[in-house]
Amino acid sequence: LMWAEPQLEPVYGAVRSYLEMDQRVGLLMERLDVLGDLLAVLKDQVRTSHGEYLEWIVIILIAAEILVAAINIVVDLYASAD
Repeated sequence: LMWAEPQLEPVYGAVRSYLEMDQRVGLLMERLDVLGDLLAVLKDQVRTSHGEYLEWIVIILIAAEILVAAINIVVDLYASAD
């Protein structure tokens, strides 16, 4: 209500100064910036780990395909030998 009444502006300024509002707001903003940076790092970590998981799935599928192809070659060799 103090900011809505122009005659209370000096009281508002005194209270704001007494409670060190500017310093507190600055400190809170710094902490929020740190938290924002931390969340960005965590988001990148999650995205990276998900990408690594998908890469391992692709590697396993390629290895399975190579194994199946090798088994087919061996089966064809034994079938043609008979």
